[in-house]
Amino acid sequence: MAVLSIQNLSKTYPNGIHALRDVSLEMEVGIFGLLGPNGAGKSSLMRTLATLQDADSGAIALDGINLLQDPLSARQRLGYLPQDFGVYPNVSAEDLLNQLAVFKGFTHAKTRKKIVAQQLALVNLYEQRSQKLGTFSGGMRQRFGIAQALLGSPRLIIVDEPTAGLDPTERIRFQNILAEISQDRVLLLSTHIVEDVAELCPSMAILKKGEIVRQGSPRDLIAALQGQIWTKQINSKDEINPDWRLITARMLQGKRHVRVWSKTQPAEDCQSVEADLNDVYFTALMEKAETVLVKAISTIADRLPIPHAPHPTYPHLRDPLPPSPPHLLAHHRIVLHHRPSRHCLQCRARQRLLLRQQPLTDFSNNPVVQHLQHPRRLSLHRRNLRTR
Repeated sequence: MAVLSIQNLSKTYPNGIHALRDVSLEMEVGIFGLLGPNGAGKSSLMRTLATLQDADSGAIALDGINLLQDPLSARQRLGYLPQDFGVYPNVSAEDLLNQLAVFKGFTHAKTRKKIVAQQLALVNLYEQRSQKLGTFSGGMRQRFGIAQALLGSPRLIIVDEPTAGLDPTERIRFQNILAEISQDRVLLLSTHIVEDVAELCPSMAILKKGEIVRQGSPRDLIAALQGQIWTKQINSKDEINPDWRLITARMLQGKRHVRVWSKTQPAEDCQSVEADLNDVYFTALMEKAETVLVKAISTIADRLPIPHAPHPTYPHLRDPLPPSPPHLLAHHRIVLHHRPSRHCLQCRARQRLLLRQQPLTDFSNNPVVQHLQHPRRLSLHRRNLRTR
């Protein structure tokens, strides 16, 4: 049985932003990584799990306790390290942790003093216990944040972007601490740093625009991409084929290299390489973007009336058209199952995508639209629609 279960969780803010869309996750003991770009909804999910905000719908269960219906009982079983963890700069680490332990319910002075010492020793801050927090480095402050999150031996620890801004030494030290404290509890690690998830997490999920686009173990997700990742060295951006599903284009040792996602060799001089978690991350975001584009074009096309009557000016419209012509998105091209029509929005969208000269909302320089904008042709089209 999962320690933490999230079912169909949704959240929309008053300004209309859909932060979470039907999120469902199951988490066992250990570190669970949550990856996503900025604005994907990671912090919104963290705040909801930490009972700092309500959800519009869905359910969250921690050891059988409903977090949304009984937040007070849930707070006794969770610890939270937010992305921006503020401290009192003129207070020592020992004094502030002692006060936080009081808020956590440790009222016995001797027991509380022992717990504070244990927590500071666990995060390697016992020798700096009398030092003021304002003099701590970024890594030391993050370790202090973990110490306060561990008060009360919580079953769930939530850490939001914990390694952002840390130097390599502090980052490794902090990763070791996270691995140690996750042996008997769930630790939810929210980050946009792929390396943290690859090095720490046996399970993960990728979040984009409030939706889970991929989840599983990093090893299985990487294995699913083996044989589909290709690399090529290029001299300029002009050598990039627009039909490629481009993962990254970056400079390596002064030379430009591209990584392409394809089940077959995209070009003769492309070499197959081992997939990694970065490839899993970028291909998941790419698939989501392509799905959104298909749905958007389908929605717009379904609202466009399609002429069925013979047209006096355009002979190719004499053949009856299907009421809802199917379309597919393959390598950023729209494939239509009817003859090209100037009156079909899908045809216009295909023309724009193939030319790659104007954004989707700009028709000014499109030769097809310029042809249609002639007053005589527009009047013929309106008259045809009225007499259908």
